Amino acid sequence: AFEGQTINVRLFATSEYGNQLFIDNINITSNPLDVNDLSEGESLDIMPNPATANTTFEFNLASATEVSYAVTDVMGKLVENKSLGSTSGKFNHTFNVSDYKSGLYFVNFQLGDRNVIKRLMVVHW
Repeated sequence: AFEGQTINVRLFATSEYGNQLFIDNINITSNPLDVNDLSEGESLDIMPNPATANTTFEFNLASATEVSYAVTDVMGKLVENKSLGSTSGKFNHTFNVSDYKSGLYFVNFQLGDRNVIKRLMVVHW
């Protein structure tokens, strides 16, 4: 709601002991859970989601694009990183998640100079 806007924050501290408190260089940034830089008519889906063994990325891209992806866990640790080369139109990529621990993962797709972030849930019963 405030993206690109400057927001002023006033901090007020009270101390009866004469100690001084200095706060400097406060940065507030947003970290969206999903980013979608797809053009109209393009799509990118993860199916099935939640996944147990294999999951498929389903792409529909308007023009030839270099595609790669990086999978990170919720702590930001890189789990997998792969380049799929140049592709266009409808394209599927299936990969195995059976070695992943159950939990939430983020898949960061690089589509040329564009970025798409999707959530992937892995569940092992």
